[in-house]
Amino acid sequence: MAAPSSALPDLQGVVPYDVFRTFSQFIGNYRQHNAALKYWRQELENRQNPLGSKIFVSPTNTRVGVGAVVWGKGRDDPFDCTNITWWPWREMVAQLDEKSMQIDVQGVDGRSCGLVSCMVAPRPSSYDHKRHKKLQGEGQGLLHVRLLVWDFVIKRQDGAGLRLHPQRSTVKVETFEIEGPEEPAEPPPQGNGCSSGRGAYTYYKNVQTKEMLRFDPAKGTLLPPFSSQ
Repeated sequence: MAAPSSALPDLQGVVPYDVFRTFSQFIGNYRQHNAALKYWRQELENRQNPLGSKIFVSPTNTRVGVGAVVWGKGRDDPFDCTNITWWPWREMVAQLDEKSMQIDVQGVDGRSCGLVSCMVAPRPSSYDHKRHKKLQGEGQGLLHVRLLVWDFVIKRQDGAGLRLHPQRSTVKVETFEIEGPEEPAEPPPQGNGCSSGRGAYTYYKNVQTKEMLRFDPAKGTLLPPFSSQ
């Protein structure tokens, strides 16, 4: 099978709800979006100054090339950058279930006429306990710099927006306020990556979450996370 084209139907400005609802050009299943988020985090993050990291703004009318994911435990660089594959942000929105898609594109009150942009950026006032815990488990020690959580930042035509944080192993998509939470998520008193008692991991996973959206696993379900064939 030929590789999918990087081109998408030409749209200028606002991408309306019906474009996502009728989208049918799926090139991967919902897991591709968590992989793409990690890829851009790897490429853009400044670990010495996380808030000074670059951000990525995805073009509206083309898919973008990302390194193919290599799933594996204990890998700090889980991407094959010699094998570039396509990732489309419009497909990410289109793979949400109907209710989640409406919330994402139109807002909870249904006012917005569509989406105008998608970018990848660190979340202000966040703390990535999962990554610190992983680094500690790999014997890399505790980083003195607090790593931040990265999200897809979706902006709507009405000026509002939402942060999306898709999961790898489930259809759940955590959402957060676009400007970041008012109250920062503080690391455990013992230090980055340390446990502060029973339930600490769950606490840091759920803290600051606004609402849980979901992908529809039937959309692209037979396709691999990424495919260059």
